Amino acid sequence: MKKFFVFTIFHIWASLTISGPTIAGGYECSFTTSCYEETGCLSKTLVVEVIDKLGKTADLVSPGNTFPMIKYEDEDDGIASGTVAYTSLLTMDSMYMLTIYPNQSSRLSVHAYLNDAYALQFRGTCAVK
Repeated sequence: MKKFFVFTIFHIWASLTISGPTIAGGYECSFTTSCYEETGCLSKTLVVEVIDKLGKTADLVSPGNTFPMIKYEDEDDGIASGTVAYTSLLTMDSMYMLTIYPNQSSRLSVHAYLNDAYALQFRGTCAVK
């Protein structure tokens, strides 16, 4: 029993911490609206890819950059059951958050610092790969 318990704990730890081959595929996202602070929104297309990995890790691949992400899933009953969210680590003074709702409606937010704090918001859709 003790060996089984140790093996199970190790398996759970490994699935949460080891980056490896993709298992769930991920998402292809297309954002068609971008907003910067209070200056309003523009029609601008940004395409990103989410590559799910083992456990609760993923990569957010945008033009020219790849950001490691942590995956969260809403499994509670309710209108947004099935929502998936990803957050990055604080990297290069920036933090990324992507939320994908069951109807594919999606939001990508970037909080960053360049002489002052600012935020970028992108609205669009993400489809399962």
